[in-house]
Amino acid sequence: MKKFSIALVVCLLPLANLIALEAVNLRVAGSWDIPAGEFVGIQGNVLATRQDTDSSVTIRFYSLADPLTPSLTSQFTYRYHRNSFYPESRNRPSIGLVRSDRLVFSFTEWGHSDNMTIAYQWNFELLGSNGQRYVESGDGVTHPVGYDFIPPSGVFSFDGYALLGGGEFDSRLVNLNTNRVGSMGFICNLRAIDFTNNQLIVADCYPYAELPGVVNFYNFQRPDSIYHTSTFNDRFYGNSLVRNGDILFESVNGDSGNSVRVLDLSDIQNVSVTTQLESNFPTPVSLFGDYLMCNLSSDPQGLAFYDITDPEHPDLVASCTGGPLMPFVLNDGKVASYNYSERRVYILDQIGLSVVGDPPTQPGELSLALFPNPFNSTLSITFEGNRSQNSTVSIFDQSGRLQLERILAPNINSTSWEASGVSAGTYFIQLNSTNRSVVQPVVLVK
Repeated sequence: MKKFSIALVVCLLPLANLIALEAVNLRVAGSWDIPAGEFVGIQGNVLATRQDTDSSVTIRFYSLADPLTPSLTSQFTYRYHRNSFYPESRNRPSIGLVRSDRLVFSFTEWGHSDNMTIAYQWNFELLGSNGQRYVESGDGVTHPVGYDFIPPSGVFSFDGYALLGGGEFDSRLVNLNTNRVGSMGFICNLRAIDFTNNQLIVADCYPYAELPGVVNFYNFQRPDSIYHTSTFNDRFYGNSLVRNGDILFESVNGDSGNSVRVLDLSDIQNVSVTTQLESNFPTPVSLFGDYLMCNLSSDPQGLAFYDITDPEHPDLVASCTGGPLMPFVLNDGKVASYNYSERRVYILDQIGLSVVGDPPTQPGELSLALFPNPFNSTLSITFEGNRSQNSTVSIFDQSGRLQLERILAPNINSTSWEASGVSAGTYFIQLNSTNRSVVQPVVLVK
């Protein structure tokens, strides 16, 4: 089995957000709080946020050209529309970032048209990064009182288009280059999409159906040449999709829990599930080279990296902990991972995971052994690997504070840590030697 691990960088804010499996080339380069308001999305190297008041929302765009230091590039304020049925109230829109300089604003309103019926109105707008309006559209429908109305839900972008789930209305397909608006028919509750090689895959949901989870496949050559090719139905709701060749990774949730499923698309008319990864909660999935990124399946929550060289047998090779994380691949190869419970962004750097290999240890590689673990007073630290220069052993607590640092000559392969003067908890032991690094956690109990 391949083995990978995480190399730790000491200038981090929360070192507790790293757990080493066995040491190499994954690091958290830094982190920062969302500058103002709430997270909207990341497209390319652009972050969008929203900050709401009772009557308006301020949108801010930040450049992540230097992902460790986001810089404000533009902002505008959008006033909520008055509800046409109840003028004293206003509609707080849902907002989706569909391109680095385009946002979709969508809101639904309703009211009694008479004692027997209720009217529903759906409005959406396409706005630029300075607030300029490119598209404004609306639709209406009337239903009897007591009818279970399904509102529009979901907005995603792909290859210069934005797709909006319509609920009771027809979906909307917006060309982001020409601003023309079309439709892909009935897409009820748009949950996720993937677009690869002119094939559009849409995860939909029909809330009151016996098999509510739906994955539809479309051939998408151009807006006037879209046709449905097949449907895969089951009892699970899809939350996120990513395709790799003839394999589709789908994050789902349903009555029996949450998981990431591996679907075989070699026969698009007979899609089958080959395996699945269990998860404690719905997780976003995305690809980084030959690795699948998704949330960890157990506490502590965090981000997991699976080797999918053999997609039917994904192999967990590295992880970062620290809450539910939503990963985005930036233009420069870094990964920005948004922690939506903390409203904080972590920047993961140097994710080219490299093979350590099975024992015995090869020349030039480092290995680190801690004994005992957990320990209650004295920790023995030993390591192996050819070292022609001095090495540094550093020990950090969960907040990133340095507890101990020692410089060791090339012929010294062990040291110890007397921890009688520090509090119980998790600590991180890091060995640095000639541009190589290994880190492992250790637990102090008292």
